[in-house]
Amino acid sequence: MAVNCSKSAVAAFMRISWNTVGPVISRVEKDLDISPDERFNNLVRIGVDETSYRKGHKYITTIVNHDPGNVIWVAQGHGKTIFEKFFK
Repeated sequence: MAVNCSKSAVAAFMRISWNTVGPVISRVEKDLDISPDERFNNLVRIGVDETSYRKGHKYITTIVNHDPGNVIWVAQGHGKTIFEKFFK
């Protein structure tokens, strides 16, 4: 539900505080990503998307492995400096 809805919608539906939604997502992410380094194995084709949110003043950069279609890396911001962090 958190993938497709806002924090406030998830909080209202689950009857929890919207401040709780983010930590729950973080815990689930850690449980699902048992070996984070394996995400970067056998990268051949990647896709990069820099998306603005909050009236175009904040950005998020998402990098996807095109072969399985999985998101492998996400960071706040955009541009050359963020992309350099991915390669580090």
